[in-house]
Order: sequence, then C-alpha cells, then structure tokens
Amino acid sequence: MLFYTNDEVQGEGWEISYTSTTTGIGETEAGVNGKLKVRCYPNPAKDWLRVEIGSDKNVEVEMHLMSTDGRVVITPEVKSVMGSGVVFIDISSLCNGMYFLKYSSSEGSGISKILVNR
Repeated sequence: MLFYTNDEVQGEGWEISYTSTTTGIGETEAGVNGKLKVRCYPNPAKDWLRVEIGSDKNVEVEMHLMSTDGRVVITPEVKSVMGSGVVFIDISSLCNGMYFLKYSSSEGSGISKILVNR
C-alpha cells in the first residue's frame, strides 16, 4: 500500500482504517440474530468437504455447491437439523478452483467460499 501527498496539505499525523477478509476455515452465522450456524472445513479441500450445521430449532436446510459461473455442481442431501448436524460432500470429481456453498433455511441463509486444491 502506498500513500502519496502533496505539499499543499499539512496537518498533524494521519489516520488509516481498513477491512480485511479471511480465507480458510471459518464459521458463518446467517439469518436474524445468527440462528443458523454453518462451518465448512477443510478449506482448501481435496476430496471431501465437511459441513457442520447448527440451529436452535428444527429446520430444513437446503444446500447447493456452485461454480463461479453460478452453475450448481453438487446438491447434497440434507435432512432436518435440530441442534447440530454434519454433512459430508464428495468433491473428488471437481476440478481445482473456487466454489460457493449456498445454504438457506427458515433461520437464515448465506454463502461460504470453498477452495478445491489437490
């Protein structure tokens, strides 16, 4: 990051702020008050992706793994979740690259970035 100034603006000190994002293992809270929790790992993944889902209520969760061009490449079967549940997704047939896991339920929705790297 480079900063430039001109000689016309003079002042005491300076201030900087920035926002960063994390790539890798992460937990995403979705929905009102973060009632649906989804955690995907390992990330980057090789052959299998583990998706942990948590909710305070009994909810139906719908998931789609999508390519960067928006095509649905895998739709894992997910049953109702009460408390916590785990879904294993076989990604061994996918090419290396970035994918998006889109999930939704009555408790919230969200998208997690997934990297496949062998």
